[in-house]
Formats: sequence, C-alpha cells, structure tokens
Amino acid sequence: MGNKSVLAANAEAAAMGKLMDGGRLEIHEGTMLGVSEPVVSKCLAVFEFGTPAFSQPKGGMISSRPLGSAKNCKEGKPCYWRITTSAGSTILQYAIGSGFNLDVNFIPEGSEIEVDGQFVYQVPLTY
Repeated sequence: MGNKSVLAANAEAAAMGKLMDGGRLEIHEGTMLGVSEPVVSKCLAVFEFGTPAFSQPKGGMISSRPLGSAKNCKEGKPCYWRITTSAGSTILQYAIGSGFNLDVNFIPEGSEIEVDGQFVYQVPLTY
C-alpha cells in the first residue's frame, strides 16, 4: 500500500486533462483491443471535448465540461468506450459500465445520444 501527495495527483490529473483537450469520447461496438493497436471496431457515437476539456484539478480529480450530445449515431450494440487525443491517439478505453454508463443496450441508426453530465477522471491518492 502506498500514498501519493495531492500535489502529485493534481499534476498527473492536469497532464491527462491536457492530453484530452480537443479530443473525443467514442462509443464502440465489438472487441476492444489494446490501446496501442489499431481500432478495428465500429464507432457508434462521438462526443467532442473542447479546449480546455477539463477543469483545474482538485484532490487529483478533473471534470470535463458537459458532454452534450452525439448526433448521427451508427447502429449497433455499445460494448466499450475510448478517449482519444485531438490527433486520434487512444488515451483510455474501458468496457461500457466501467467509468462511463449508457442506459441503452442498442443504438439505432441516425439517432442522437444526450449525456446529461460530464466525464470525471480521478487519480488515486492511495494505491
């Protein structure tokens, strides 16, 4: 068991937030591969992050500006989400339900998904 200072956690969270400036939160169907592997799954929905994308860190936590909506979605079953830089490099990815929940099991073609909230990234102070 170890501890991290709030100063260090805030610096780490700020660096992650900077990576996500102008990036995207994408919802994908299919198999999630490693973050360094090319994406072969179908992207169903995209939420754009602004610049700056996140608030200043407090206690190792940053919060995005409201995500809003993804328009003209593709049809499919949401399986995982990923966050990319503005250049398209993957930063994070997890299964739906791990850090990002959707209350739909299927996305119809051409639909719009509204997210009433924000994405929060937390650096743990103990590990």
